[in-house]
Formats: sequence, structure tokens, C-alpha cells
Amino acid sequence: MKSVIPSGGSFQAFLERLCTGHLVLLTDVPSIPLLTQDRDELENQYWRGCTSA
Repeated sequence: MKSVIPSGGSFQAFLERLCTGHLVLLTDVPSIPLLTQDRDELENQYWRGCTSA
């Protein structure tokens, strides 16, 4: 985790910014994707946050 926390930032501040959507973790091959694309009942597409990540 240390390699993804911005310089001079704390782990708690990193988690808060991540949860509020200010930061997104990206990887080429995620084992559990942070975001998944979904559709509502009117077929509108949106991104859903993964609760198990």
C-alpha cells in the first residue's frame, strides 16, 4: 500500500479520499475490480463500487 499512498499522506487520509471518490486504485489485472459497469431498469449504464474490494 505504501507505493500508492501520495507522498506526505497518512494511510487514514488515503482511505478517506479513496472512499469519497477522490482517488481510484487501478491495476492491469485486478483480482477483484474496484468498479464494475452495470445497467439500471431503463438500460442506463453506470459504475458500481465493489463492496467486497
